[in-house]
Amino acid sequence: MLTPADHNRLMILPRMHLNLVLGGALEGEYLATIAGVFNIVIALAHIQGKPQRQAFFEKGQSVVFEMIKSRTLPDEGSLSVMLESFNSADHYIGIQQTVHIHRALSLVDKTIARGEAISLNGPSD
Repeated sequence: MLTPADHNRLMILPRMHLNLVLGGALEGEYLATIAGVFNIVIALAHIQGKPQRQAFFEKGQSVVFEMIKSRTLPDEGSLSVMLESFNSADHYIGIQQTVHIHRALSLVDKTIARGEAISLNGPSD
């Protein structure tokens, strides 16, 4: 399992960026960091064969993609979905073995390399 120190190193910056975004700082770097957390947990859920968990995280990720596209905060309902998903993602990452985190990161890197990732300019329509 990840040590508390490893978990903090992995999640402290995304958590800080999330708080800045919630305060209205919709910078691309902040949103990309948050989206990266969702990329990791979606890859973890996929690797572990947990489609319901994957779908749950994809809902949160879709809110982040909408923020990237619109550069505005979502409505309260969407914001609640994203926050619940992010908090769950933080917990999910914290209970993983390091080897699983590395596998997920590898899958994310391969997806990006194949050109199958959604651009930070927002999803293409």
